[in-house]
Amino acid sequence: MRSLPVLRGFVLATVASVFLTACDSAEERAEQYYQSGLALLQAGKDAQASVEFLNALQYMPAHDGARRGYADALLVAGKTGDAYVQYVRYVEYHPDAPDVRRKLAQMAIIAGNWAEADRHGREALRLDPTAPGAASIRIALDYRASVSVAAGQVDAQRRQLFTEAEALLRQTPDDPIARRVTIDYLITGPDPVKALPEVEAALAAEPADYALNGLKLQLLSQMGDVAAMAAQLDRMVALFPEDRELAPTLLDLLVRDGQIDRAEAFLRGRTAAPDADVAGNLALIQFLRTHRGPEAGFAQIDAATAAAGATTAATVYRGLRVLFEFEDAQALADGAAQAKRADVLRAAITELSADDPFLPVLQTGLARMQLALGQTAEARVTVDTVIAGDRTFADALRLRAAMALDDDRPSDAINDLRAALDQNPRDVEALLLLAQAHQADGSTDLAGDRLAEANAASGNAPDVALRYAGFLVEQGRARPAEAVLSDALRLNPDDLQLLTARADLMLRDGRRDEAAVLVDRIATLPDPAARPVVQQFRVLLLEAENRTEESIAMLRDMADGPDGTVATQIGLVNRLVAIGDSAGALAHLQQAVARFPDDPRLGTLNAALLLQQGQTAAAETALAALVQTAPGFVPALSMYDEHLSATGRADQAEAMLRAAVAFDPASAQLRGILALRLEAQGKTDAAIAEYETILAAGGNNPLAANNLVSLLVWTREDAESLTKAATFARQIAGVDDPAVQDTLGWLAYRQARFGDAVLALSEAARALPDDPLVQYRYARALEAVDRKDAAAAQYAVFLSRRAAAPAAQVADAEARLAALRPAVAP
Repeated sequence: MRSLPVLRGFVLATVASVFLTACDSAEERAEQYYQSGLALLQAGKDAQASVEFLNALQYMPAHDGARRGYADALLVAGKTGDAYVQYVRYVEYHPDAPDVRRKLAQMAIIAGNWAEADRHGREALRLDPTAPGAASIRIALDYRASVSVAAGQVDAQRRQLFTEAEALLRQTPDDPIARRVTIDYLITGPDPVKALPEVEAALAAEPADYALNGLKLQLLSQMGDVAAMAAQLDRMVALFPEDRELAPTLLDLLVRDGQIDRAEAFLRGRTAAPDADVAGNLALIQFLRTHRGPEAGFAQIDAATAAAGATTAATVYRGLRVLFEFEDAQALADGAAQAKRADVLRAAITELSADDPFLPVLQTGLARMQLALGQTAEARVTVDTVIAGDRTFADALRLRAAMALDDDRPSDAINDLRAALDQNPRDVEALLLLAQAHQADGSTDLAGDRLAEANAASGNAPDVALRYAGFLVEQGRARPAEAVLSDALRLNPDDLQLLTARADLMLRDGRRDEAAVLVDRIATLPDPAARPVVQQFRVLLLEAENRTEESIAMLRDMADGPDGTVATQIGLVNRLVAIGDSAGALAHLQQAVARFPDDPRLGTLNAALLLQQGQTAAAETALAALVQTAPGFVPALSMYDEHLSATGRADQAEAMLRAAVAFDPASAQLRGILALRLEAQGKTDAAIAEYETILAAGGNNPLAANNLVSLLVWTREDAESLTKAATFARQIAGVDDPAVQDTLGWLAYRQARFGDAVLALSEAARALPDDPLVQYRYARALEAVDRKDAAAAQYAVFLSRRAAAPAAQVADAEARLAALRPAVAP
């Protein structure tokens, strides 16, 4: 029994011995792995050395040499982030290691992590301020800090630091930090292109740096050097294969520069066998359809189908061919043939498995077919099925968003488009649709932001730039709009629409000389459509200089010449009327009508001139003939409607408009004119029905929405009508018009949203000071929020205009003011 304590002591001693042996073994093994790593490093086997250093650290995390060697190996391998972590771990054990602090500071500066750069850089400078590399770190940190200096000192301080960086580079040309200081100084200066030689020098030392390569591309773009941009993109595609945006950017650049052969060769070089690379082959097919014509596209898809053999890829190609056939045949309006194509596509879809990546592609194509065939409900089911299976499929999300916009459901569209943009934030089509959705939802500022993003993502593509510039012009921002057009023209210098839009903005801004330069440039374009544009601009330039006789002579030459169009006839007539030569205008117009007898525009203008000259019978005859020969021509119908109404024949005008709507029931314009006529006749319910029909047809129609909301707010008392008014009010929420604000303000009042009412009605009352009812409604809103003093003052403003106000509102205002006076009396 006494032997037990002896046994226990023996066991404890044995265990202690094992642990001591293990400790010695860990240190020894760590050192062995470390030495092995050093040997591999010397042999140039960096990857294997990295593994050995990591093994050493597993046995001994505090091994200085292994930690440093592992970090160095990772850095050599290009794993900068991992290397940074290991260097940080090293300085945790050795905070006074200046060389590692400098390395961390340099890495943080290059990465733009200025908090870390300052932390490690300042410590490195404290530990060893004269070491190689320390000076550039100091310059970079001081340069970065200069942005917080008072504005008057910033430029001088930055210039001094730039000078120091230049001097340092003359001594050590390969210093990456000093080089970046010079690049930043030049690129943020008045002529950013001056930074290009510095960027080139940096790339010579760091050819695979993504940020520097991207910066070079940006500078080349600013220079408009398409050939150099294409060469740079070629390099970047090879260097950064993981960046999926580079290849499409290069392809787009080549296409815009007219290098179709080179673009096709580039695309073919990136396309694998048809059975293994459906996506690549589809991109090639789409390219050929767009740039070589439909037949070239069909030839390529047939070749791909044959090469794919009896694979599911061949089924996909057959389905895609049907989609293309359907698209090409849309203009033929052969419903039976199109329906058969849809059936063929359905059959192809059934052959694909549920996990086939191209199943949603074909299903979304089927949904588009169904929409085109008028099968809206079926299309919704199909696209919902696609999204239920893959919530990230952008094409289906965009299609469903477009359908939601047609149904006046902008919020639903916004949700789907945000989901699409989660997959690709630079999806131009999704951004454009989102801009449309924000506008429909009354968020004009957000719409502008999305258009700006779409323009940037498209690389200033002409169609997107024109749309963004048009939006800016509508917002009264002509100079920013011109800047957008200017940027697009750098990459598309011969685009007729861009040149025309910019010249038009210059003329509107009174910059005739600059506009004339652009017009001369348009005149050099080979596009036949440029000639009439040049002629029209030259007329405008003459008119801007008050050279009336010359402008009219030029217009007459254009109108009478063999290339004279209806537009040139109208231009001459309008100019003659503007200078008071109505007789000359009428004489020329009658000649033009004889030359173009089937164009209702000339007949309508002829009737307008006859009315203006008091030839009422002749004008009525002309208008009556026009509404028979061109029953859907809105200008003639509007003029005849106004004339009949003005001469006491409103019922005849209504009958004429109803006939026009029966001829073209889908025309929102015709229904809108009829609704206005009904409203003017006091037929409010009938007018409301017409506006509801317009809006039920889908699409964003602010004019119809405004008129409907107004009628519902001013003529209906029931809660259902107010709810309906609020639904359609979203379409006009962003409209900058005091009458609209008056309507929206009173709608808010009726719904007891008195704070919103005050905001909207205050704007309306300020903009419409002579409208007594607007002043009355503003007073009611002020009273509702218990602003008694302001309400009493506003009722007084209204009553000062009582002569033009309805008696009921005058009496109500007097009673309300009398009730308020005791409350506001001193």
